[in-house]
Amino acid sequence: MKMRRTVIVAFLLLAVLVMGVGYAAVSGSLTVNGKATVGTNAAGYSVIFVGTPAVTPTVAGTPEGTATAVIRDTDKSIVDISIPEKVLVTGDDYITVVLTAENQSEDYKSLVKGLSIGNDKPTNFEISITHAGETTKFESSADGKTTATLNTLLDVYSASEDTDQTTFTITIKLIQPPTDGKVDCDFKFIIEHEAKEKTYTLPTP
Repeated sequence: MKMRRTVIVAFLLLAVLVMGVGYAAVSGSLTVNGKATVGTNAAGYSVIFVGTPAVTPTVAGTPEGTATAVIRDTDKSIVDISIPEKVLVTGDDYITVVLTAENQSEDYKSLVKGLSIGNDKPTNFEISITHAGETTKFESSADGKTTATLNTLLDVYSASEDTDQTTFTITIKLIQPPTDGKVDCDFKFIIEHEAKEKTYTLPTP
């Protein structure tokens, strides 16, 4: 009887150990940290901006400088937009920037939650984002930081289809011209996203 009890206890301990190892293996297969950087088992999951951002000024006069939008070499989930002095001068002058984001993973879908926006002169500009046929305007915040909610699902990476991509049109409009007629500003747009299994679908509203 004692021997049987010992065998049962040993078997239970072994079962708990096996379950623990199995759980660790599963829970370690998809580790999301920060801006959705995923562990090595996730086949290099990432979402980045691709292509060349298209920048178009719409102004009352002739701009004396050139606004630029550049995807960072060191982190392609970030785009830096720079507006030098005398590009936007009068109220209602604006630029549009067209950006394309792409899911790089062949193993995971990506839920693009939104764009994190940083602006070093928040009171001078109004930002709007057009995506999937809808345009949303964002009020200037005191610290120049806000997040545009998107909730767009990107399919796994495909070389032949564009279901792994989504496009945003960003409009940056001058709403408070400075008294000296000069305003320069830098913006930073960061993709906020999360890895999802291949079978994931967006919940029905």
